Amino acid sequence: GPRCGQFVDATFDHSWGDFDHSVKPGEDMADNELHVFPFATLQTVFKASYLKGISISHESSLKSKFLRLITLEVNDISAGIKLLEKLKTSNADIKTFMAYKIVDGGNLNQLMLVLGFNSFGEYEKTENLQDQLSVIEVSLKTNVIKSITSETLRYNADMSLFPN
Repeated sequence: GPRCGQFVDATFDHSWGDFDHSVKPGEDMADNELHVFPFATLQTVFKASYLKGISISHESSLKSKFLRLITLEVNDISAGIKLLEKLKTSNADIKTFMAYKIVDGGNLNQLMLVLGFNSFGEYEKTENLQDQLSVIEVSLKTNVIKSITSETLRYNADMSLFPN
């Protein structure tokens, strides 16, 4: 996808208030200066809100070997969320289906979907995702999707703060 070759750093499972109280900002910056800044150039920063009501996740969801990141640009967020609700129910065998809406740092008409798989055999379950979304749009009598971007992220335990 568009971020091929890039390192993605993300923070999950926090309330907004958690960010009002950094644990150790000085140590965090020193760590970044030593381990991140010499090797990487910051590309983008954005904030997304987890849509718990339409998501499926478990303790090891974000540690799936492959994460398929689908970004949907929509013309109506509410209609886009309804579309994702239908997509979830039509893919009951997918164990990691994490939905987010962008709330800052980018296009506010975007929804992100993280699908987790531990093999390409499992990944195959979503090879016709675009067709599924089109069928759902027709069933809902809407034309909400403006664009779809798909990327595959690979989890590397040795680069995670929580490898186990």
